[in-house]
Amino acid sequence: MNALYDIHGLALRIRGLADAAVPDINTKLHWFEIPDDGRPADIDVAIGDFEPRLQGCLTLDRRYWAGPGYLYLEESDKGLAWRADVEGLDGGPSDAIRIRFAHRPPNRRRIPWRLFPDLVMHLYVLWPILECRLAARGLYLVHAGAVERDGRALLVAGRGGTNKSALVAELVRRRWRPMSDDFVLLRPLEQGGADVLAFPTSPRWFEFQVRYKVAEDLSLVDKARLLWFLYRKRRVGLEFVRQARLERLVILQIVNGGGGPQSGRLAPRAAAESLELNCRMERTSYVGHGTIIGRFLEAYRYVVPESAFGCEWDGLGGALERMLAGAAAHEVVAGRRFERRLADVVESL
Repeated sequence: MNALYDIHGLALRIRGLADAAVPDINTKLHWFEIPDDGRPADIDVAIGDFEPRLQGCLTLDRRYWAGPGYLYLEESDKGLAWRADVEGLDGGPSDAIRIRFAHRPPNRRRIPWRLFPDLVMHLYVLWPILECRLAARGLYLVHAGAVERDGRALLVAGRGGTNKSALVAELVRRRWRPMSDDFVLLRPLEQGGADVLAFPTSPRWFEFQVRYKVAEDLSLVDKARLLWFLYRKRRVGLEFVRQARLERLVILQIVNGGGGPQSGRLAPRAAAESLELNCRMERTSYVGHGTIIGRFLEAYRYVVPESAFGCEWDGLGGALERMLAGAAAHEVVAGRRFERRLADVVESL
């Protein structure tokens, strides 16, 4: 099956998708899907067998083959293996990037991957290219949840186990409106500050959390109930706000021991540094030891050092500092177990 996505003006077409049991995890872009009207795609992905063009390519680490504008890779992680090539990395802003991706046959038959078989392609190959292509348009993909009230957005960032998702879900139950569950796009404004653009990656998982008030560490019963909830092919019951002005940022940290949540103000530079590190750490959080999502782009730039592809993403830290200059940023330290008073503290900031 084929799908077209409109990601705040960036057109992405994927051909050869599996009929996944959990479609909004299969690509993490399900919320952006629109009817395919035949428009040209900014990124075109074809899933299926293909023949690479390796003539004249330089070989690196026995898994990358690169030349000007072209990259072929063979990688594996967590018992999965795949190969892909990318063409058009150094084309103009209006030129499409073409990706071809081939699974190793067992990939789509393994549990739990058979529930969302194309997540491998999305996570390991498409995602870093999408990050860079969005940044080239002035849209920075940031690892944070977001809620909105009165046209103003509150960002909640933190590593795994900081109860970020649980806090965002609790704020939604308190009449905040959801924007994103795990990622947002930030768009800088000419006069300073930024707009937050919605980027919900797993809307039905987030709806499950809002509805059933479950912790981030799910019990076996909760996991079984979640899989059934996700498996049902139904519309998302939450309405996500598409755009709002960035007003506040909260960065969550966990401290061992007792005591209630405590907050402290962060300067824009410190907040930007923490948020940038959070984004870069996310590239290793779902993958095996020694694997970095997007490393193939480093291999390409090794061969083509004059390449400009991804330079905007390299400037993420400076861009974040400018965008956070007009927002109130706080660090909130809390215990490992989620408590509703964490939401009280965040709302009072």
